[in-house]
Amino acid sequence: GAAVVADFGIAKAVSAAQTGTTGSTLTQTGAGIGTPAYMAPEQAIGDPATDQRADIYSFGCLAFAVLTGKPPFTGMSTHQIIAAHVTTVATSVSVARPDVPPAVAHLVARCLEKDPALRPQQAESLVKVLDGVMSGNTTGATMAPTRTAGSRPVRGLAALAVLAAFVASGAWFVRTRAEAPPEPLSMSVLPITNISNDTSINAFADGLGDEIFTALRRVPGLQMRSRSGARNYRGKLGVDTKEVGHALNVDYVVTGTMREINGMLKISVELTRAADATELWSDTFDRTPTQQIGVAEEIATAAAARLREKFPRVLGVAPELAQNQKTRDPEAFRLYVLGQELLRRRGRSVKESIEAFQQAIRLDSNYAGANAGLSVALALSPYFQGTRVADVAPEITASARRALALDPTLSQPHVALGMLYAESYAWELSEGEFREALRLPDVDAEAYVQYGRLNMALGRSDAAAELFEAARRIDPASPLVLGYVASSYAVRGQLDSARLISQRARQTGQFNFSSNAQSAIIFLRSGFRDSALALAKSAAPFGWQQLYVLAAAGDTATVSASLRALDAARPQSGLANVMRAWAYLGLGDTSKVLAALERSTEAHEIWPMTTSLSDPVLDPIRNSARTRAILRRVGLPETAGDRVRQTTRR
Repeated sequence: GAAVVADFGIAKAVSAAQTGTTGSTLTQTGAGIGTPAYMAPEQAIGDPATDQRADIYSFGCLAFAVLTGKPPFTGMSTHQIIAAHVTTVATSVSVARPDVPPAVAHLVARCLEKDPALRPQQAESLVKVLDGVMSGNTTGATMAPTRTAGSRPVRGLAALAVLAAFVASGAWFVRTRAEAPPEPLSMSVLPITNISNDTSINAFADGLGDEIFTALRRVPGLQMRSRSGARNYRGKLGVDTKEVGHALNVDYVVTGTMREINGMLKISVELTRAADATELWSDTFDRTPTQQIGVAEEIATAAAARLREKFPRVLGVAPELAQNQKTRDPEAFRLYVLGQELLRRRGRSVKESIEAFQQAIRLDSNYAGANAGLSVALALSPYFQGTRVADVAPEITASARRALALDPTLSQPHVALGMLYAESYAWELSEGEFREALRLPDVDAEAYVQYGRLNMALGRSDAAAELFEAARRIDPASPLVLGYVASSYAVRGQLDSARLISQRARQTGQFNFSSNAQSAIIFLRSGFRDSALALAKSAAPFGWQQLYVLAAAGDTATVSASLRALDAARPQSGLANVMRAWAYLGLGDTSKVLAALERSTEAHEIWPMTTSLSDPVLDPIRNSARTRAILRRVGLPETAGDRVRQTTRR
């Protein structure tokens, strides 16, 4: 005969009933209540108006965990999880579980909307969709939120019972926690610091840390994170590994130094547990310039062996590399490491990375890694060198195919081919290559970023956002990744979040051309004209986004000078018409924008990959018949931008 309070949400309803008001809370106004992993945004900020729709959000979190094995936000500190509920769009369950019915994935995404008004308003709506999936009728998946007066509190247990029955019925297999493998250990590798006076080995030292990272990534049970974030510690000695672990969100950190003594390289490395800065292993490796090959593998093997002693059930043994997955030529290896490091810097370094990979291949044509790196560098050259796609397409294809023939487990060649096909308007082929890249074990944040860019070009803003967030989980401190996350928020009209994340991108200490340009547009759209101008002018030579900001912010003199320089350049850059189009877009001359886009399309330039079709920047030309004709010519749906903008407002 006694009532038992089983849930704080119920307790709040009981308290309200007892006082006869709807505003009563168990805690003071502004205090949050709930379990962090399943807490609605309005609970997290202590909104006194929190109602039954918070339970709808919690249902979405629980459904996410039932379907994927973990809540939408995990692996972070409590305050980071709470912040994620407020600011971060959860990845679709279909990313982790492609076999989940689309109606169910859509339902979970609806439940996880940040705005309570955009969620389903009653448990009956959830039951309707789940019943429909069970019976094969998924029409209920498109229901709109219907907030009605006098709505009854959500019957969350009923909806959970239906979902539990759906899972238990054998509609698909869900691995139980008892069957699940142990949680992987997370780790990052900081750049190896050159402590000698020989600056010529700086690039090799930086690249060696990245090669150790790559070797450790092949160890089963190790989750390697923050490849780019680790570069924030380049050249720093005596770092606080506890602070590093927190910043990079990892359990273990590898650090090291390199110095040259009488023609020998002395490489000292240590493995530290981030939580308490305890050193678990250290060693020194002496190498001559001709013995550098394989040292990254040796270091990775030794560090992993030490961890395996402590966690034998968690860590496996990395498979041996085949002969075609490495090189015996020490100079080819040095050039490969240098090429990868230059490639990550972007900008003008892309050209230098191409030259380094080409030299490595001349020394060892069967070096799979060098061929893979060359394919990506060439695929980026149209953006940073103005190279015409047609001029580099044969070499991109040849180097990518050569790399895959030598080592079919590499994801980089698929990323390169995906970029090439997108730059050539072959959208379906591009998507196929990116999906294949994401399937491979060595996939990194770059693949998710480039696939996200493809989805932006196709007008799929929500899908692009999910891919950028997936990249952020892999590399949370990468300015490139953060720049695209910020841009995806801006495209969907969430400018406050966009500014916050773009600021984080700039605070990483690493300059990135793309993220800087994206920040300038975000500040301009937010009304901060002076900040936008300062950012646009801080990087030269100007790209298309900087020209747009300068024009829209009123610096017509600089824009006019840039346009004259474009007209005078011989030969014409493969980006010339793209640059003109964005400059005229900022100036508000839509006729010249469309003329430049028509010329760009005729020349098969990369303009569709420069923005999202749903970007409000394109509003001045969105409804033009000439715009629709241009979209048809490049194989894009005429209404893609409008359709995406509607779905993101749902």
